[in-house]
Parts: sequence; structure tokens; C-alpha cells
Amino acid sequence: MEQGIEAKEILSKKSSKTTSQLFKHYLMLIEDLKYEHDKYLKKIKQEIPSQYHNVIDNADTFDEEKMSRIRKRVLDLGNEAIRSFESEINDFSVSFVFKN
Repeated sequence: MEQGIEAKEILSKKSSKTTSQLFKHYLMLIEDLKYEHDKYLKKIKQEIPSQYHNVIDNADTFDEEKMSRIRKRVLDLGNEAIRSFESEINDFSVSFVFKN
């Protein structure tokens, strides 16, 4: 295999892996936000009369449907970033100089 092609493949794989890890961390942060949000709503419900719980439930817009949309959007953006990088790297000649 030609050295430039091999270097380009290595760079592309490492970039894809790093981008994937970044977007997985974004998903973890969103899950943390959802957890904190749910915990906060639970505390509110404990402090108010039960007849008002439905008001809290109706005001809660951070539901599973929204979480699903956000997850999909994050994953779509991550995949788009990886595809974009892989497409753009073809415009370059890549080689590595290894240091001892």
C-alpha cells in the first residue's frame, strides 16, 4: 500500500474515532441533564399538593420523545461530521514523519 494512502487512512480512522467519542460524550451530558431535570420535577411534586401534579406533568417538555429527537440529532450530526471529514481528506496528501 502506498505510504500516503496508509497515512490518510490512519488519520481518517483516528479522526472518526475521536469524533464518535465526542458525540457519545454529548449524549452522556444530555442524559445527565435529563436525570437532573427529572429529579428536580420529582422534588417539586413532593412539595406541592397532589392535585397539582398534572400541571407539572403537562409542563414537562423534556420527555422521552424529546430525548429521542435530541439523541437522533446528535448522532446525525456526528455521522455528518465524520462523513464530511472523510470526504474532505481526499483533497489532501497526507504523510507522517515519526519522531524517535
